[in-house]
This record gives sequence, C-alpha cells and structure tokens, in this order.
Amino acid sequence: MKSKIISQITKMLVVILFNNLVYGKEKIEFKIAALQPFQTEDMQDSSIYKNSFEVTLFYILGQFSNELNRCGYNPKISFNYFAHEDVTSLKKEAKNISNDDVWIILGPSKSDQFLNASSVIKATLMLSGMANSKDVFELSWPYFTMYPAASKLAEVTYKTIGLNPEFKGKYAIITDITCTYCRDFKTNYEKFAGKPEFEYETDEILFKQNYLVELLKTKQIKSILLSTYSALGGKIVSSLSKTEFNSIKFIANDGFGDALNLGPHYPISENQKVSFIRLGPEKKDTLKIFNMSNLELDWNRKTLYPPDEAIYFKNSMEKIKNFLCLKKPKNKIEFNNLTKNLNRNYFQTQVGYGLFELYNRKITFKELIKN
Repeated sequence: MKSKIISQITKMLVVILFNNLVYGKEKIEFKIAALQPFQTEDMQDSSIYKNSFEVTLFYILGQFSNELNRCGYNPKISFNYFAHEDVTSLKKEAKNISNDDVWIILGPSKSDQFLNASSVIKATLMLSGMANSKDVFELSWPYFTMYPAASKLAEVTYKTIGLNPEFKGKYAIITDITCTYCRDFKTNYEKFAGKPEFEYETDEILFKQNYLVELLKTKQIKSILLSTYSALGGKIVSSLSKTEFNSIKFIANDGFGDALNLGPHYPISENQKVSFIRLGPEKKDTLKIFNMSNLELDWNRKTLYPPDEAIYFKNSMEKIKNFLCLKKPKNKIEFNNLTKNLNRNYFQTQVGYGLFELYNRKITFKELIKN
C-alpha cells in the first residue's frame, strides 16, 4: 500500500513540476497549508488516514496545476500537524503558518480545533472540511467551511430518522461534553423533537455503563440520540449489547464514524441498530461525483477511501482556481481583499445527505436525501 501511495504522490509532483517548467518561471507563488491533527496515532488520526489525506491533496493540486500555471500561479502545499488534544501545539502551528505568506489554510476539520486556530489566525483565509458548530458559522471573514451547519444536519436527522415510526416516541440524549459541535447538534435536534426523557452529559473517560442502565430503568424510551463522536458512540452502544436494553434504537449525529474505525473495537450485538445522517452518499459514490474513483486503496482485504475533508477540497480547489484566474490577485494582500466579498457559503459542498445504518454489526448506506 505504501508503494502505491508513494507512486501516486510522485506522479502528482511530476505533473506540478512539469507545468511549472512549461509555462515559465515567473509565476506568483500561491501557498496552501494543511493544518490537521495527525500527530496522534489513534483510531481516528492514524498514519493511514494521514497518508491518504496527503495523497488526495497532491492529486487535487496536480489536477488544477496546469490551469493555475496558465493563469500565472505556482501552487505549493505544505502539511502542518499537531497532536489531537494539544491546543498549545495547534496554536503554535497556526501562528507559524500565518507568518509564512500562506494564502489559504486547509483545516482544522473539527469545530473546536478550528475555533482555537481562528483565535491566532486573523489575516489568512481558513477553510475547514467539516467544522460546523454554531460558533463557526457566526465567524466572519477569513473563516469558511465546506460542511453544512449543525442546525441543518439536526433538522435532516429528525425529519428522516426521528419521525420514522421505528424511532418515533419518547427518547433520551447522550451528549459528549468535550465536543462543541455535539452540543449544538443536540440543542438543534431538541427544537424539533421536544424535551427528552433524560439527558446524560459525559465523555469517553467519564462514561459509566451502570449509571446509564439505572437511568433507563426509570424511563420508558424508544430511542437514544447519540450526539457524540465515534469512539464514545461505539462505547455507549456496546455497553448495552448484553443488557435488557439492547433493543433500544439509536439515532446518531454524523460524527458516529464508519466501519473501519468503529466496528472492530466494540462488541456490538447483531440486533442493535444505529441510524445517522452524513453529508453525501457512501464514499465510493462520493468519489465518482468528484471524478476521484482511482483514489481507492486496498488494505488488509478492506477498501480504504480518502478522508471526507480531503474529498470535499476538490470542489473548493476548483472554485479557488476559477477565482484566481478571474480576479488575478498579485499577492496575498490582494487575494485577501478580494475574498472579503465572498458569500459565507461560497465553499459549501452540495452532494445531498446520506442515510446510514449500523445493523448486524455492519454500517450500510440506505439512501440519498437531496439538499
């Protein structure tokens, strides 16, 4: 797998170098810097995930380098990583990037990390692949995101899953207190579903199975809303797998995760069901939408796909290329002044919403819901 990754990166670098030579040397250097939490080796931020992210960005840049060169720009990308929970490391990297004449910062993807970086970066366009909390959408220039707001995802989740007779009825909420987006999703979901029978605020370390079971004994509920990320979500579902409550249905936010980083780590019973909404259809079809199907990788008899935020960047990079070729900014200052007029939703990814379901220990795509 590593040899295939190296081969793909090499091909993209050759394309970029060739274009730079063919279309002359006097080009305006257009710098993009990725800022992501890939120093942490855990389920979510593994070396495989990082390598796939880098390959995808090189591939995308290679696709547009020809036209960018013709328009007078020499695109360059750098990768800057911080430890997943290390705010100090994040802010240090963010400050270093903002002092390096970078025009666009890609990331971070999580809302909390994006907000922390925005406290340091004030004059460089930041573009997140997935940050979508209320606070993120309240930011003005230079902060943008490709992902729909938590309020919209909560609305689609309720109307698609919450009103389904299989899930409709009395419900409870479990919220990850460490996750800004999770709190926003929960608040917005309640606006549609009404007050829950109970709410349990916790995190992956503080979660207590016995406490949850005691709460469930006092209330008759049909479903539990999981407003969490995948690690905590998987832990909660697993905690009820061998109890009398293993038939309770779960409704999750889009942070629930996929089969690769969830299934193997938690003993989930066959009859447990979790339904959730994510942006776009299943990965293979999302790649087809963006003409990127050749970025699939086989690893240990599993098909691996690029990270969502890297895939969405294809559409954003095309918009950036068109913007540069039309407006012809000569430097970062001119670029900044021109982008101040962009609509806040300029980089939004329009691929519909996918309904996914975890059942029989397998996550499957069910249907695409239009925007």
